[in-house]
Amino acid sequence: ASGGALPEAMLAHLAGAFGVDMEVLRREFGQQARPPPAAGQAAAAGVEALPAAVRQHCEALAAAHGGIVPEPLLGTLAASLNADEAAIRAAFGRPRGPGAAPGA
Repeated sequence: ASGGALPEAMLAHLAGAFGVDMEVLRREFGQQARPPPAAGQAAAAGVEALPAAVRQHCEALAAAHGGIVPEPLLGTLAASLNADEAAIRAAFGRPRGPGAAPGA
């Protein structure tokens, strides 16, 4: 889900939990400089824009919360999985309008 690199927040957590030098973890597992995705591109693609592992996490979380990923969890989930928050919101966020399917 993270493209072979761990998000900065995860590196900090691991460094603290295991008493490892943050710079060592960053060198070995940190993210390489990547251009940000085009604005709205991932959101437009919806669930297809999400890697399989991210979809599985989101599906499990949504199943435990009535079919959606609650809004307060979207940012943390996206950061921890190194995924696009807008794409997760589009695919698994609160339905818009009566009778709408999640992510609609």
